[in-house]
Amino acid sequence: MSWKCCYSNVHFLYTPAKMDLTTRLEACLLAGTDSDCRFFPSEAECSAFLRQQPACVLDMTCSVRVRLVTPLDVSNDHHSVLPLATNAAVPPNSTPFDHVNWTWNVVVWVLMGCFAVSFLAVILVYHRRRLRQLFTNKSNQSEGSDDDDDDGGTHVVLYTDRTSAPHRPCNHQDLTTITSTTTTTSTAPSFPPDDPPPPVACAQLAEQPLDFGDLPLWRLDETHLLMTTVLSIGLHGLVAKGTYKGRRVAIKKLLPPRHPQSTTQSVQLFLDEIKLLSELDSPYIVSLVGVCWDQPRDVVVVMDYMSRGDLRTFLQQRLEFPWTQKIDCAGDVCRGLVYLHSMEVVHRDLKSRNVLLNANMVAKLSDFGLARHVDDYELTLGNVVGSFRYAAPEVLRGELYTEAADMYALGMLLWELDTHEVPFSAMQRQLKCTAMDVYKYMLAHADEWLHVTELCPAKVVDVIKMCTQADPKQRPTAVVLASVLDRLNVAS
Repeated sequence: MSWKCCYSNVHFLYTPAKMDLTTRLEACLLAGTDSDCRFFPSEAECSAFLRQQPACVLDMTCSVRVRLVTPLDVSNDHHSVLPLATNAAVPPNSTPFDHVNWTWNVVVWVLMGCFAVSFLAVILVYHRRRLRQLFTNKSNQSEGSDDDDDDGGTHVVLYTDRTSAPHRPCNHQDLTTITSTTTTTSTAPSFPPDDPPPPVACAQLAEQPLDFGDLPLWRLDETHLLMTTVLSIGLHGLVAKGTYKGRRVAIKKLLPPRHPQSTTQSVQLFLDEIKLLSELDSPYIVSLVGVCWDQPRDVVVVMDYMSRGDLRTFLQQRLEFPWTQKIDCAGDVCRGLVYLHSMEVVHRDLKSRNVLLNANMVAKLSDFGLARHVDDYELTLGNVVGSFRYAAPEVLRGELYTEAADMYALGMLLWELDTHEVPFSAMQRQLKCTAMDVYKYMLAHADEWLHVTELCPAKVVDVIKMCTQADPKQRPTAVVLASVLDRLNVAS
């Protein structure tokens, strides 16, 4: 067998070699005083070396020094040629260094893969520990930490676990603790120390299923929800300012009920309010961002934050409020009613507290806890709901609550825009009468109460009278009044 250039899988070089037919061993060609096989970096150089050798070298008739590569050399002698792959095909354009680079690439990719797996494992362990810590904090302290923020409020991480949480005993303190705050506009009802609410609300809610409807579709990642400042506390709930993923939001939640038998009912009514809000989509109605809950009684609703607050507070704090802006405000409220009534929904609690203003002074309707569909006969008949100061005469008499009652409340709202006081406040001061006296007066004198200021435009007085007609059939619809206010705004 003739000499040819063979590739060494150990040295990654080429050497002149041939197969010894007698010993069936491979032999490499030595030159000069070499003690080991002659190696070349490329096949071309090796071939050039062979071509330069005399002919007697090729047929081994002259003095040719060769070395036989034994199996022992192959396995133990790393300085030897090692198995010369005489039959191995080497890519014509490749070099021995290509194999080295490929090997290093494999090593690098393996190391990178190991690093990536280790990094992901560390991240997973970190998040699991963080979630476990948050859950522990939730169990030990119902409302979170007391770190102050820039607004001087209280940070509260509203964490809830989306997985099925293990049952825990009903905590009495859980049902009575309210987030501490530095800013409130009203006072929550207090319970005598010797008469706390019985701690049975958890069991009742567990026994009586609640209707969440499609609210699971609105569920937020509660780990990103942060309560910063409590804005107000009412009889049934609190409203706070907070953030969700950096976005400023308003947060509303129920207070623990005083009577545990009303727990399920109050939570279901709250859920119904949120479900109704999730169905509404209008630029004149406060937008729903989402909801969070751990247990049913812990439902939290997240809405757009209205930076200028409610209209009642705005009228109390700001003396300069030109009528052009007031008519714009009333127009926004009316357009909100146009949308609600087109959805066959009556608000039933339209008042200045439930009208919110954003940074651009756009007014939006809020608080749909009393809102009902017009075909919900049982809930629109026989009960005086909302504030009686804005209630229509037929509502005070216990008659059917229709869209016309919302229009009456809008007329009272226009009156409040004129006086900057809630309806009948001046009369109460003058006569030193109680709210019940005002209620009786409204029942007896439905058409004799209107006393506007001298600054109220005559056209606005006409609109107020239109909306507050004793006969609900004589009041304008929201669509008609919106058109009137648009023209009034241009003319004023």
